Amino acid sequence: MNTNPQEEQIFLATLQGCLEADNEKRTAAEAIYQEIPDEKKGILLMSALCNTTISGPIRLTAAVMLRRLFQTQFENFWPKYSPDQQMILKKELLARIIQLDDDENIRKKICYVVAELAKNLMDENDQSQWPEVMDFLFQSANSVHSSLKESALIIFESFPGVFGNQAEQLMQIIHQIFLNCLNDQDTKVRYTAATTFAAYLKHNSENTQLLNVYRDCLPYLLATITHSLSNSDDDTVLKALIDIAENTAKYLRPAIDDVFNLCLEAMQQKDEFEESRRHLALEVLVTLSETASAMVRKVAKKYMNRLVPQLLEMMVDLDDDAQWATNDTIEDEEDDR
Repeated sequence: MNTNPQEEQIFLATLQGCLEADNEKRTAAEAIYQEIPDEKKGILLMSALCNTTISGPIRLTAAVMLRRLFQTQFENFWPKYSPDQQMILKKELLARIIQLDDDENIRKKICYVVAELAKNLMDENDQSQWPEVMDFLFQSANSVHSSLKESALIIFESFPGVFGNQAEQLMQIIHQIFLNCLNDQDTKVRYTAATTFAAYLKHNSENTQLLNVYRDCLPYLLATITHSLSNSDDDTVLKALIDIAENTAKYLRPAIDDVFNLCLEAMQQKDEFEESRRHLALEVLVTLSETASAMVRKVAKKYMNRLVPQLLEMMVDLDDDAQWATNDTIEDEEDDR
C-alpha cells in the first residue's frame, strides 16, 4: 500500500507529537491526527507499523491507533479500499507477525490488530471473510517457533470466535492445539495457552458437548496454574482460573478437589506470596461457591478444618506500620470534643 514519502514523514511527526509530555503539543498533534480522513489514517498507520527503522514507541502507538480505528470506524473507511488494497493490508499484518526479529511488544499489539480486523470481517452468518487468518493460526500454533505459537494464541484469546461457523467442524483440531500448547516446553506458551483456553471456554460456555471434549485439557491447565504460582510473579494465569470458575464452573467438576487444594495451598503461603495473590486464590473458591454452589457443597465439608482458620487469619492479618510503635501522642478525635 504505497504512500507519499512526504506524507509519511509528516504523519510520523504527528504520531511523535501524540506522545509528547507537554499537554499543549500533544493536544495540537492529536487535533492534526483527527483531521486526517480515516481511510488515509489506515494506510499511514499501517506504513508506520511496518517501518522497522522508526522508534518502538511510535510503532506501538501506530498499532494501538490502528486497532482503535478498526474498533470504531471500520464500516466508514474499510469499504473505501479496493479489494486489492484490503488484501495487501491483511497480508502485511500477518507477514509482520512472522518477522521473528521484531519487538515482542509490537508483535503482540499487531496480534490485537489482527484479531480486531478478523472480528470485523465476520459476516452476519458467522462466516469469516478472511479465511487466510484461520490458516495462519493453525500454521503458527503448530510452528517450531514459540513466538509464533504465542502469537496465534493471543489472536485466538482476543477473538475466540475467529473460526466462526467452522468452529464445530474444526473442534478436534482446536482441541489438539490446546493440548499441545498447554503441555508445551516453553513457559510463556503454556501461560498464554491457559488464558486463551479460559477465553475459549467462556465463549462456548453454553456448549456442553464442547466442554466435555476438552476435559482432558484440565490436568494440563491446573499444572500450568500450579507452575505459574511457583515460578512467576504474574497472576494472569491464576486470574484465568477465576474466569473459568465464573463462566464455566461445571468444567472444573472432575478436578474440584485439585482446585480446592491448589487455592488453599496458595492462601497459606503468607511468607512466599503477596497478599493480592492469596486473595485471588480465595476469590476462586468464593466464585465457585457463587456459581456452582451445589458442586461446592458436596466437597467443601472436608476442607473446613483448613479453610476456616485460614479465612480467620486473613481477616485479622494487618500490615505492621513501624510508626504505630513509635507514635506515643494520643490525638483527640473530633467527636470526643
